[in-house]
Amino acid sequence: MEGSSISRLLLLDGLNYTYWEAMMKTFINFIDEKVWRVILIGWEPCATKTFGLKTPKSELSWNTKEEELAKVNSKALYIIFFEVDVQEFKRISKCTTTKEA
Repeated sequence: MEGSSISRLLLLDGLNYTYWEAMMKTFINFIDEKVWRVILIGWEPCATKTFGLKTPKSELSWNTKEEELAKVNSKALYIIFFEVDVQEFKRISKCTTTKEA
């Protein structure tokens, strides 16, 4: 078979969370362990601290490590968004971090 694709697992519909969670954990770890870690630990947009106040950094000024962490967060959000039903998607679609979703 030429190429490969991964089909959808099981859509979260609000009633099957326990089963969905176990499937997602296994699937996400299979895709990339860093993605699962960002879900557990969380990710915050890059910021600088001045006098104890956080100021968001422009994406154009992110270093390579900051870009990589943002990419991992985006990958995790994509997987989560792809595996929920329409109702759940409406609820989480504005989330920008995996902890929010």
